[in-house]
Amino acid sequence: MENGPKPSCKSQYLAIHGETQTLLKQGYTIKAVYDYFFKKGVIHMSYNSWTKILKNYHKPFPFTQKKDAL
Repeated sequence: MENGPKPSCKSQYLAIHGETQTLLKQGYTIKAVYDYFFKKGVIHMSYNSWTKILKNYHKPFPFTQKKDAL
């Protein structure tokens, strides 16, 4: 494993976005795609982070949860 800072979750995801979308369109589950990239050492994030990034990769801050006004 390399020393130094790890890339952010979002940058890790963006590096494999195209391949991820292809695998999902082929019918692989989100968990199976996560496991594939995690075991290859391509991503270093938790599964929880992975699912948030998948849903919000297009947002500047995908982990920010803005509550709707009541």
